[in-house]
Amino acid sequence: MGNVKTFDDLFQFYYSNTKILYSFVQRNAKLPQEVLFEINAAFDHIARHYYTENPQEEGDVVEKALSHLKRSCLDIFKLALTEANKQCDEINRLDLSIIDNGDGVFIKELKHLVRGIREKSEEARLKEGTDFDYAYNVWSEMFLDCMKLEKEFYYSEKLQWAKKKRIRQFIYEIPYNVLNNLISYVIVGAAASAVTAIVMKLSLN
Repeated sequence: MGNVKTFDDLFQFYYSNTKILYSFVQRNAKLPQEVLFEINAAFDHIARHYYTENPQEEGDVVEKALSHLKRSCLDIFKLALTEANKQCDEINRLDLSIIDNGDGVFIKELKHLVRGIREKSEEARLKEGTDFDYAYNVWSEMFLDCMKLEKEFYYSEKLQWAKKKRIRQFIYEIPYNVLNNLISYVIVGAAASAVTAIVMKLSLN
């Protein structure tokens, strides 16, 4: 993140970090209130510096505003983690063994990336209360991994092919399943009719 001490440094951080992450949230038309509150709080500190009779020193204002901007980023990192977990759930519902001729490279790389995301998120959460800057850096690394998961795996051509293959298989299985059920119903119905006929015949005798 660098050494943020001046307003120029602060706005550089905003454009290089906060605004980019905020764009990630906006792409799904989601505007979490937590993110908006933190960004509003950051710029409120700056506004008060210029519109109060006894403003705080620039360094103090920058420190407080930066803290709010970082927290807005943290909220977005955690949203990215939630989205990554959803993507993992969708991926795990597919038969990945058919990808790469079944040699397992795709699966191994995916598992390695997912494990890294989870380990980094756990480490970052543990450090938030004791070493905020360290936690922020770990969250940043996790966010990049989440973007990699989305781009190279969730939206990969290989996975899209696996999805289409699964849909086609499901469609082909429908007539087969219907036929099997129909045959079962016929057999059960015939057996029930035969048993009923036997019972009635015995009762008449």
